[in-house]
Amino acid sequence: TTIGIGTSSMCAFDLFKDFGLKAIDDDGFLNLAGMLIPIVGAVGRIIWGTLGDKMSLRTLFVSGNGLSVILQGLMYPCRRNKYSYVIVTAVLSVMPGMMTLLPPSVKKFMGTSNIALKYGVILTGEVVGCMYYLILSSFLWEKLGDLALVLLLGIPATLAIIPTLIYIRNNHSTQTGNLNAD
Repeated sequence: TTIGIGTSSMCAFDLFKDFGLKAIDDDGFLNLAGMLIPIVGAVGRIIWGTLGDKMSLRTLFVSGNGLSVILQGLMYPCRRNKYSYVIVTAVLSVMPGMMTLLPPSVKKFMGTSNIALKYGVILTGEVVGCMYYLILSSFLWEKLGDLALVLLLGIPATLAIIPTLIYIRNNHSTQTGNLNAD
């Protein structure tokens, strides 16, 4: 999940600029949007935290990664219309807010011993996601093209859904309710 979050984060903040410069010829608009998108992302952290108190982890991680894949895919067709492009990117900037679910989920599923170490190891997934994005966008973008880049960037979030479904279902099949439920 954290690899998918890292890739989503980079798409929202870095790919936004790159795609925008290629397709939208309005620097003032791109600057304004670039200032507003992090604000939407900050609000997203509050939204994810609120949802984490009311819904199951499985639902949140699966739906969050699924939405991330859809939004990353929409960046390509929407890049020609500056307003729809900014809306898709702004909503995508909410996805890194799923990080607010990690501390309680680590505690719930892995216990409290060495919790900082466990959390640190899990957070390295975000770095891997960012590196995956940077490698694709730096070295392969020109060779593959825009559409292939967007499709490849959706892979981590798509793959994150599978272990989330398997792990939470098999090891915590009795989980219902919110993050605080045991």
